[in-house]
Amino acid sequence: MSAQNRAALAELQLDAKGNPRIPGSGADDVETEATFSSQQQSSFSEVTVPIASLPKPKLPTPSSMLPQSLDRLKVQNASPFYRSPGAFLDFKRMRPGCRTTSPMDTFIKYGMTDDAISCIFSWLNKVSLLRCARTCQRFYRLSMNAQLWQRIDCGQRKIPESAIHNLLTRGAQMIRLAKAEIPLDMEPRRDSVMLYPHLDTCRLTHVDMSMAVYDSVDLIAGLLQRCVKLQALSLELGMVDERVCVAIGRNPELRMLHLGMCTGLDVEGLQAIVCGCRVLEEVNLSWTGLRAAECQMLVSLLPHTVRRLNISGVRERDQLRNEDISTLIKTCSNLIELDISDSPTVTSTALDALIVKLPTLRTLCVSRCYGIEPVSYTTCGRLAVLNIFGCVTEEGYDLLRGRLPNTKINADLFSTIARPTVGVRRTSIWDQRVRDE
Repeated sequence: MSAQNRAALAELQLDAKGNPRIPGSGADDVETEATFSSQQQSSFSEVTVPIASLPKPKLPTPSSMLPQSLDRLKVQNASPFYRSPGAFLDFKRMRPGCRTTSPMDTFIKYGMTDDAISCIFSWLNKVSLLRCARTCQRFYRLSMNAQLWQRIDCGQRKIPESAIHNLLTRGAQMIRLAKAEIPLDMEPRRDSVMLYPHLDTCRLTHVDMSMAVYDSVDLIAGLLQRCVKLQALSLELGMVDERVCVAIGRNPELRMLHLGMCTGLDVEGLQAIVCGCRVLEEVNLSWTGLRAAECQMLVSLLPHTVRRLNISGVRERDQLRNEDISTLIKTCSNLIELDISDSPTVTSTALDALIVKLPTLRTLCVSRCYGIEPVSYTTCGRLAVLNIFGCVTEEGYDLLRGRLPNTKINADLFSTIARPTVGVRRTSIWDQRVRDE
């Protein structure tokens, strides 16, 4: 081969920029303007240099070869033990092939304090608060603050006994369990407070268990034995025994007590209540089956602070007598409302004594007290409300309304003494709101 042919062959091995061509690099696919005529190939006399070349292609990287689903899974599980929700929500998706960083905790980045988070939690309802508590340890610790569990409304729900004890342990002060179903825990959970040999006292002040459904009186006794700061209690239509009454008597600040239609009251239990709770203001013992011994003990030991009293439903004869009414007048001289309905032994003598010796009395209920003469009601002009259902005829009502212009006759169908929920206030107990906004 001549020297001229060798020089032409060397020029063919260089690209447009003078760089030698590498076989297999993709340069053979680039369009060039080099054209060799079949007549001049043997002599290499005519050579055309390529005028353009494409950039080198990118070699595939391991990260770009990952499937898209696997890449998404890697980002979601970047930090399975994140400390706060911000670590999951604020994780930045990185481009394939880039170096990933640890997830960002928003609460640490912006210096979110525990007080600020607790303030946000105070606006949540209990369901949302429990969902936040499951998020992380920090949220669980903040959500268990006693200030967030002061008011609980579990009315008309099914709630186990252990759950109620857990609420008491969290610092609940007002709890509504009206018409709730409370089953016994045959096998409590491992973290249940019921497994403790001795439960600490709680901070409850208002408890409404009106018409609650439970199987054993032991449940009520176990709950009330933890209460020493009660101010209002309602066990309407429930079961009680001496243990329950003793537990109630251990609350010296109790002011409202509603035991209407309860079963199991006896002399010892009532004595424990009236001797231990000396600041009672409203007491409702209607239709509890009081006998003569209970009535005599009750009217003689009631505290003088009682202002509203309901002892209706003593239907047996010689159980609530005129002498008991006279004793009651001396014991509770500041009564403003009294309900002794359905007492057949009470006569006009007791009515006259109530009108004369109780100047503060404003409301009197003597419905179905058939021992009182109808003409005696004309002396009740000082009262604001007089309920005498079933005592006089329609003509007698018209006559009394004419004789007593300043007194409302039969204005109240039901008694509201010590009742937790009155009228349309179904979200409050004793004027204290318990339901979440």
